[in-house]
Amino acid sequence: MRDWLKSYGSQITGAKLVAPEALEFSRSWHETILADSTAAANVDIIGGHLYGSTPYSFNPKGKQVWMTGHLLNANVGWTETMSMATEINKVMFSGWNAYIWWYIKSYYSFIGDGEQGSSNGVILPQGWVFPLWAKNVLPGYKCIAITSSSVSFDYTAYSGSNKLVVMVTNTGSASSTVIQLQVSFSAYMASFVSQSNQKVSTLSASATTSTSATFNVPTSSVGAIVFALEPVVPLLQAQVL
Repeated sequence: MRDWLKSYGSQITGAKLVAPEALEFSRSWHETILADSTAAANVDIIGGHLYGSTPYSFNPKGKQVWMTGHLLNANVGWTETMSMATEINKVMFSGWNAYIWWYIKSYYSFIGDGEQGSSNGVILPQGWVFPLWAKNVLPGYKCIAITSSSVSFDYTAYSGSNKLVVMVTNTGSASSTVIQLQVSFSAYMASFVSQSNQKVSTLSASATTSTSATFNVPTSSVGAIVFALEPVVPLLQAQVL
């Protein structure tokens, strides 16, 4: 792969070049490419699959990092949906740039196709959860630091367009979470999908201040909480209490 990129990578124009697309997101593949200045110069995106591995942090030397394929289970139920949500958060927390889903309509995907007991054209659990990221974490948003003392909740946070987006995965039985910001916010919108109600529903905060909001999050759920910030200032960190 390194040798091919050195010899022919520069001939690919008009499109981004993704490599090495290694199984298990094997370090040896992309490290070999990045260690060669000529090969590295011809690559735009470090991509790979997560089969047999978990996300990890590494230095991509200025390249974007994409997770480009991982089928968690052919029987898509709520357990697999929660695994997907947790994995997305881990990918983004590791400093990667994208989590790619490659197939829309299938019994193991977002919309049923009538096979393996799925109903043709009916949105499956993953089809409700994945768009929470796609709709709210937009191109150009930056993943920012977020600290948490909770063992039940898994978080990532993103800043962009004068908004803070907190992605929440509740894998335990705890229900209350307090999100503390470094700056004031003027409004919020919380959207959640839970095991008990496998469609998007809005959630109101049980208490708010100018810089914090308390939510009673449904057990076994995934959500996006979007804060409109004021004034317009960079947001460096969020905290979960």
